[in-house]
Amino acid sequence: MPCCVDWHHHGNTIEIAPITVGKESFSANGVVLQRGTVLADKVTVGLLSTLPPFSHTEAECAYMGSPAKKLSSTSEDDGDQTLLLQTIVQGDKEAEAQDVGEAHYCVVAMVSFIMPFISLVFFSSLTCGVYYATVWTIHVFHLESLIVQAAVLVLNLFLCMAVEMSAAAAIKCLCCPKFVGRSAMWSYSFLSWEVFSTVIGILSDTILSNVQGTALMATWLRMLGAEVGDGVYFDTIPHVETDRLVIKDGATLLNAPQSLVPHALDRGMLQFAKITIEKNASISLNTCLNLHSHVGEGGTVGASSVLMKAERVPAHAYAEGNPSIVSGEEAPSSFVPQEVADGCCGSYCGSCSKFASCLCCAMCCKGSDDDDSVMVPLFNPSQPVYQAIPVKDPGMVDSSDSRFLDSTKNMTLL
Repeated sequence: MPCCVDWHHHGNTIEIAPITVGKESFSANGVVLQRGTVLADKVTVGLLSTLPPFSHTEAECAYMGSPAKKLSSTSEDDGDQTLLLQTIVQGDKEAEAQDVGEAHYCVVAMVSFIMPFISLVFFSSLTCGVYYATVWTIHVFHLESLIVQAAVLVLNLFLCMAVEMSAAAAIKCLCCPKFVGRSAMWSYSFLSWEVFSTVIGILSDTILSNVQGTALMATWLRMLGAEVGDGVYFDTIPHVETDRLVIKDGATLLNAPQSLVPHALDRGMLQFAKITIEKNASISLNTCLNLHSHVGEGGTVGASSVLMKAERVPAHAYAEGNPSIVSGEEAPSSFVPQEVADGCCGSYCGSCSKFASCLCCAMCCKGSDDDDSVMVPLFNPSQPVYQAIPVKDPGMVDSSDSRFLDSTKNMTLL
């Protein structure tokens, strides 16, 4: 969730300034609004962005990055703005024909009353299930050994965890079998998403945090409708909309507070779209992929990067940054100096802190008075070494960038 920082410690004083958020503005998860920030009406601030102190935004604009920069203007028409993404995903006819639902306040009140008890039910059922199953087993089979009793306790714990996960999968099948298209806020589809989000949040805190990074995580994702290939390493907290996820063979996802976001909530509409990670692709630490993003085969997304809606990383390319910039046509195995990329074996001189300048590990600091200088091999000469292609400073992102705009409607996807 967004964080508002409205004070600043300076010496022995604390400076306080108000933060103003305009009507129908939206701040995504991980956004930091610092003191004195003013969000005008209908402003969208993208994931993991930071607005500097006393920054003022323009109405009906989208901002992204750290520090946040203006990408482009959004549409004045709320219907057109929320329809834009689904038009790209589903096509014009299907998107316009979809029933988005409407709010029924009696149902909203009932669900809002029930939701706080969902956590209580899951925690109590897990605790009571483990306790009573263990007591019953010990009593029926007359188990007196403490070691055997401890083994029974552990076994019952795993069984109860399996029951809890199966119950969560059943709730999804009943309440929200597929997350597709868009739904109006507080409609039936929106409330179903809220209920299942609560269930997944409880499981993530109690069970799934111990499962991530293991082979069981792929099984769990498949139970909830995800398309997961063989050899996938999934070491992050699973998202709610698992059926919107396609991960091909050999892909790697490292840990992040919110790694995959196949939904968007903006201007009174909840929208869903798939995230696709192709074969042997890699998603680094603290990286976030938004809905309808795509990482090509063998592609890599660097640490603390953000892929925006409908953004693409080409096959075998390397992307990094917030918003992400593709920095090379091929994902580097190592970021190495130019000398190494040109053919040096990568030996390093401990005396003058330079790399060897020849292909056969010759001393790069001949004549040095330091007799203790040594050459330490850093890279394996038998392995291919890729040149790290420098990234130009993106500066202010061009508002005509096709990644952010629908050229026919001149609207941002953010």
